[in-house]
Order: sequence, then C-alpha cells, then structure tokens
Amino acid sequence: MNRQQNNEREFMAIARSPLVLSLELAALVGIICTFVAIGQFWGRLPETIPIHFGLTGQPQNWGNKPILCLLPTVGTLIYLIFTFSPYFSQLFDNSLPIPEEQAQHLSQIVRELFAWMKVQIIWLFFFIEWQIIQVSLGNSQTIATTFIFTALIFLGGTIGFYYQQADL
Repeated sequence: MNRQQNNEREFMAIARSPLVLSLELAALVGIICTFVAIGQFWGRLPETIPIHFGLTGQPQNWGNKPILCLLPTVGTLIYLIFTFSPYFSQLFDNSLPIPEEQAQHLSQIVRELFAWMKVQIIWLFFFIEWQIIQVSLGNSQTIATTFIFTALIFLGGTIGFYYQQADL
C-alpha cells in the first residue's frame, strides 16, 4: 500500500462504542470534579501548600496555592490531545504496514486505549489534588502513595493489555 492510500484510510470514521462514550463521560466528570474541588476549598487553603511528597507521602516541598491549577490544566490538555490525536494520525510517520483488514480493529483498540488512559490519568490527578488539599487543610499528614503507585501500575497494565490486543 502506498503512502496516499494509507493517509486516506487514516481518515476512516469509527463510531464510538458505548464503552468509549462512558469513558469519555467519566473523564469529563473527573476534570470537572477536580476544578470544583479546588474552587470549593480555595478560600480555606493557606497561601503555601505542599507541592512535592516523598515516597512515604510526607510533604517535602512547598509552593503557592495557584499551583493547584496545574494538574487539572494538564489533565484537560491530556484529554484534548488524546481525544483529537486520532483525527491527525496522518501527521505521524507510521512505519508499520497495517493490513487493510486490521485497520478498523486497530483504530478501535487505539480509541479504547486512549479513553481508558484519559479516565485513569484524570482521576489520578483528581486524587492527588484531593490529597494535597487535605494535607494543606491539616486533615491529613501524608498522601496515599500506595494508591498512586497502584494506579500507575493499572495504567501500565491497561497499556500492556491493549498492546497485546493489537496483536502486532
């Protein structure tokens, strides 16, 4: 298959499955919840908050509270990039020849993988923000690093699962 045929195929429209639509909604709710949590506690937060934690969950570095807006902003950017990047796949050099009969299957796998990754990353960001807020307010002394590491392992597992599903 030549490059032009490959580019034409990349514009193939694939309907979103109920799973993908549900994951999209869950990711959007996560973004909204993160911004709402920040807004809800903003007035009660001290001007200096913990911004870095050690492996034990103890605060190690402090910063100004506007830094709380960083994670939800990055989460929103991740959401937008993962949502719209399949529409611009022609911009990336695809050195793997993909047989025509596998193209739609692989596109669906990528769409599901990106949807799962959005949900996992955005809700992980929400959890981290919530933990920072709780430590800042004195409701907790540490963040739950075990949960964060477990979430990262699940994210890696999701990527591995869909890589295996791609059967490349």
